[in-house]
Amino acid sequence: MLIVGQYVNIIHELKVELSTTFDLKDLGLTKHIAGMQIARDRESKKLWLSQEKHIEIILKGFNMQHAKLVRTPLTTHVKLSRKLCPITKEENDEMLLIPYYSTIGYLMYVMVSTLPYEVDMVSRYLSNPSKSHLNIVKWILKYLSGTPKLCICFGGSKLILTGLKM
Repeated sequence: MLIVGQYVNIIHELKVELSTTFDLKDLGLTKHIAGMQIARDRESKKLWLSQEKHIEIILKGFNMQHAKLVRTPLTTHVKLSRKLCPITKEENDEMLLIPYYSTIGYLMYVMVSTLPYEVDMVSRYLSNPSKSHLNIVKWILKYLSGTPKLCICFGGSKLILTGLKM
């Protein structure tokens, strides 16, 4: 269980209350949770969430860790449609050998957790992806290969969500 709050005394009281019902072990400050690294600066009241390690694992798993970087998650000219889906049995069989489904799953986890970019476009074709769809997924992976050090920053004097390098 992760307890987060603004006031340390209230967090402490909650832990004491919970320990009367549950067997708890205080692990101290959280540095990792659900594949994300957490960094904080209490003085400036900032907290950063990063998925650097998770992104590196994804890229390595799909042999994309040395891919040529692209600067945008998707280009504006990308148009995917069902017309691109495999029609022949050979095309279908070839695509079955490619981990398209699991790649989209990893990308969605990163997207939902820390890095907002469009994966919905390629996820629409999970049931019948083509090489064109796969090329777009590779584009997204290439984009990710240039972003592992980017993170989300919460807090500070202005409550604005910003992406920064840790």
